[in-house]
Amino acid sequence: MKSKIAILALGLLLVTAISIGCGKLSIPTGDGGSISISKDGELTVKGKDGEGSVSISGDQKLPKGFPSDIPIPKGATIEGSLQAKSNGKNSYTVTLTAKQDIEELTELYEKYMDKEGYEETSGWGDQSFWSMTGFKDEYMFSAMISGDSQEGSSVILVYGPRD
Repeated sequence: MKSKIAILALGLLLVTAISIGCGKLSIPTGDGGSISISKDGELTVKGKDGEGSVSISGDQKLPKGFPSDIPIPKGATIEGSLQAKSNGKNSYTVTLTAKQDIEELTELYEKYMDKEGYEETSGWGDQSFWSMTGFKDEYMFSAMISGDSQEGSSVILVYGPRD
């Protein structure tokens, strides 16, 4: 019995290694959806018939379709991203590290929101954390910034439908 389990486990390991070596591992879910992992580590979960999806990536680049008008601080490093699709609309979350301090980054995103016509509905914080959210038409934008002037800052950007 133990040898059968070992052979089965070895076979599954071999199939997994071959699948990933070919570029993508995809596992069907019981409801007609799928879970896949690409060779570069992107995890994608899709619902039945492509209804709704979530992609998580740590490959240090902006997700495909991320709005190009949202400013990324000069010299920033993308740490990870999440892209979700529901009811035909995409939403994005991007985490990054920046050399700029909270004050400079807060100014960057407040200017962006003003220029693009976002109605700021909340903005609060202190010397170590700042958060702001605004709405424009049927979309929302949010920036959360934390850190200090010596170490730089961590930034989380969220963009997506209002609802």
